[in-house]
Amino acid sequence: MNKRDGGRRAPYDPADGLSLEEAEAVALFFNASLRTLRLDSGVALAGAIEAANWQDPELSVDGGVILASIAQPWYAAAAIRFTIPLSGRPGVEQDKAYAVHREEWASVVAAEWELLGALRREWVKLAAIRQRLALAEVQLGEVESIRDSAKALLDVGRVTAAEVRVFEIELVRQELLIERLKRQAAIQVDVIRGILGLVPEAPVKLVTQLDAFLNVPPDVIGAMRERNPHLAVKRAAYDVAEQSLRLEIRKQYPDLTIGPGYEIEEGQSRIGIGFGLPIPIINLNRRGIAEARAKRLASKSAFEAEYERLAAKVAVSEKELQLATEIRKTLEDVLLPLASTQVKEVVKLGELGRLDVVLVLESMRTRYEAQLELVDARLQESLATISLAEVVGPTYGKPPIPTEGS
Repeated sequence: MNKRDGGRRAPYDPADGLSLEEAEAVALFFNASLRTLRLDSGVALAGAIEAANWQDPELSVDGGVILASIAQPWYAAAAIRFTIPLSGRPGVEQDKAYAVHREEWASVVAAEWELLGALRREWVKLAAIRQRLALAEVQLGEVESIRDSAKALLDVGRVTAAEVRVFEIELVRQELLIERLKRQAAIQVDVIRGILGLVPEAPVKLVTQLDAFLNVPPDVIGAMRERNPHLAVKRAAYDVAEQSLRLEIRKQYPDLTIGPGYEIEEGQSRIGIGFGLPIPIINLNRRGIAEARAKRLASKSAFEAEYERLAAKVAVSEKELQLATEIRKTLEDVLLPLASTQVKEVVKLGELGRLDVVLVLESMRTRYEAQLELVDARLQESLATISLAEVVGPTYGKPPIPTEGS
């Protein structure tokens, strides 16, 4: 992938844990569903390689006895017939078979890209859970520190036991939250292992980051038209429909059946040659041609529908990205600094012996909630970026289509 990718690939070294880029390579190699799809596409290739063969010759034998009273009443005849494809159907059949293979291979590429999109989404979700866990642990430590200060003030009669108990309750809530986040992180790691194609017991370290550093081009629609793998599948399906129409048209034209024959009757031997040629003046394969044309029209409509679906997804993802970015900037530039300043001031008042339990706890909760909202905003920003990148298509070059002997 390093050789084929013109994007953000870095040298692979899983010894220090799997980064997202390294995990993508692991998923492409080890995911069981992708392996099955690749092998399934090989079925179409195997058929395409053998699709241009001529039909086997046909041997016919006939024999009997003449009921009239003659000296040699037995007769027999044998002939072998070869079909010469004057219509050129075998070549067109092979073209269609290769078109089917290209469609299936395009489906493999689309499945690979879908898998990478799913991996990226689960990856940033794990990163968000880990950041929430880290924030919860910091919050726990700060609440413990304030609780200890409150206990010291309780000893000198500056606060009541009920006020100290408020912090004890908050500590229990934070400990429960931390335990829940740890369980969620473990579950999310198992989800990612499944996408990678690894067993749950696989000793793998996932190095996560919340920001999705993906290159989204300015002209998303233009890049989508060129690179989106689902559009490539629809184009390949249209090519299959086009080749099917070619084949049905060729079926109008007759193939020549020709071959030698031998006959013996009343003791007389004869050698001859026979041929057969259908006369295309009535049927002309009208039904097959009409159905193939309708199928081609349906394939064209399927491409247009997929294009419209993707264009709508681009519009939604761009708006989601814009909203998440605005929320993140507001949280970083306005709300979080205000909440942090508030916590510092009320904690300083507590250190001076003027501890307002309600104000301190509310200030710490406000800052903590702002931090969680920032994590959520960054997560939504990353998910929207991943959606746009998924619509655009792979940054790495298209893999070569397997051919005979590859």
